[in-house]
Amino acid sequence: MADTTRWTTITLHQGPLDGSTTRIRTHAPPRGLAIPSSRCTYPGGTCWYQPDYEGRWVWRHDLPPNQTR
Repeated sequence: MADTTRWTTITLHQGPLDGSTTRIRTHAPPRGLAIPSSRCTYPGGTCWYQPDYEGRWVWRHDLPPNQTR
């Protein structure tokens, strides 16, 4: 069976991953993304990005390892 999932590429704004891109599902975009990064404030942590009112994905804060939003 063919995968019918549609993906879109988003650009991350501000924070440690400014200018980076990632892919999300088009039909069910998440409310936020916790992206593992060596540029995070916390070693082994993640950078938290959320869409703003204009639809741009902006950095909100970093999360320590094993912490979920």
